[in-house]
Amino acid sequence: MEEIRSRYGQYAALFGREVDVVVNRPLGSYPQGQGNNQPGKRRKRYPVNCGYIVTDLSSLYSAQNGGARGFDVEALQKRLDDAQYGQTIEITLNFIEPDISAKDLTENLFQDLLATYTCTMPDATDGWINNLLLACEAISGTVVKEDEEFSFNLLVGRLTTSKGYEKAPGYRSGVETDILGAGVDQVASTLYYCALMADLEILERTNNGYAVDYAPLGLDASIDWGSHDLVFRNNTKDPIRIQAEAVGNTVNIQLWGTESREYRVEIVSKIVQQIDPEIEYKAMDKNNVLGYQDGDCFQLGITGYDVEVYIEKYHKQTGELVSSTLLDTSHYSKRNEIIVRTELDPPPEPDPMDPTLPSDPTTPTEPSTPDWWPM
Repeated sequence: MEEIRSRYGQYAALFGREVDVVVNRPLGSYPQGQGNNQPGKRRKRYPVNCGYIVTDLSSLYSAQNGGARGFDVEALQKRLDDAQYGQTIEITLNFIEPDISAKDLTENLFQDLLATYTCTMPDATDGWINNLLLACEAISGTVVKEDEEFSFNLLVGRLTTSKGYEKAPGYRSGVETDILGAGVDQVASTLYYCALMADLEILERTNNGYAVDYAPLGLDASIDWGSHDLVFRNNTKDPIRIQAEAVGNTVNIQLWGTESREYRVEIVSKIVQQIDPEIEYKAMDKNNVLGYQDGDCFQLGITGYDVEVYIEKYHKQTGELVSSTLLDTSHYSKRNEIIVRTELDPPPEPDPMDPTLPSDPTTPTEPSTPDWWPM
C-alpha cells in the first residue's frame, strides 16, 4: 500500500480528473525471459488511471464537499500483484467519503471551554485601550494545532504606528515613560493565565520589572519584540482555538478545544518575600518651574516581590490533590518613594532646663541639619 501511495502521490494535484499514469514494475519483477533488468536499460511500463486520495487531516480541509475521487488502494495493490506481463489494468475512480468530513470537524472540534480569564487595567488611557483592541483582534480566531507552538510575537508582529498602535504610559528600563504599544502585555498576560488553566506547555514567558495592576503576582507576561515573548505548545491531542475580546479597559480570552482531562487545574501564587519601598527626599527650589511644593510626592513607591507560582491538579471526581508543581518564579523590583523638600525645618526653641545646653548663653550652637538634606 505504501508503494502505491508513493507512486501516485505526485498526481494528487490532479484532483477530480482521470489521467493515464505509467507505473514502473519493481526491478526484477518481470517473468523469466521477458523485459530487461540490466542497469541503464529501458523497462516495460504499464498504464493505469489515478485519482486523488484523502489520507490525512490537511487533505480533509481542502477536499470539496467532504470527499474526493479515488480508488481502493488495497484492491489496486492486489490487482498489480496478480497482473500478467503485457496485461492492461483499468482503474475506475469512485467518490470516496473521508473518515472525517467537514461537517464532523465542525460538530466535534472546539466544543469544550478549556479555559477563560478576564482582567481589567484601572485608569487605562485611550492609547492603552486602543492597543488592547488591536492585539485582541490579531490573536482572536487563531487555531493552534496539536503539538504546534504558539508565539505571541510571531503572530502579532512588531507594534508599529502603521498597524494603528499608539503610545501609552509604561516602564522602560525602570523609568516611567510613554511607550508605543503599551497595553499589549495585558493581552499576553490574560492569554498566559488561560494557557496555564488549560495545562498547556509553557516554553517562554517573562514577568514585568514591576508588579502590575491587571494580573495576579507571578501571572503576568511581558512582551517586547526581540527580547520578551509568550510561547506555549498545544500538548493536547486536538486543535485549540483562541477567542479574544477587548471592551474598554477589560480583556477576556477563551480557549476552546476538546476536554479529555480527568483533573482540574488551580493556580497558586505564593509571595516568598515582600520588599517594601523606602522614602527618599528630593531638594528643590521653592520657585521650581514644575510647581512642586514642600512635601509633595515626586515619585510613588512600588513594592517589590519574590513570587513562586504552583500548578495544582485535583481529580475531578474525588477532589483529591493529584500533583503540585512549581511552575515558575518571578522577581519584581521595588521603587522608592520620593518626597519633595523645598526648605529646612526651623530649629526647635531651646529648653532652658536642658542640661546639655552650654553654661555660657553667649556661646552660639549650630542647629542640626536633617540627615536627608543634600550637602
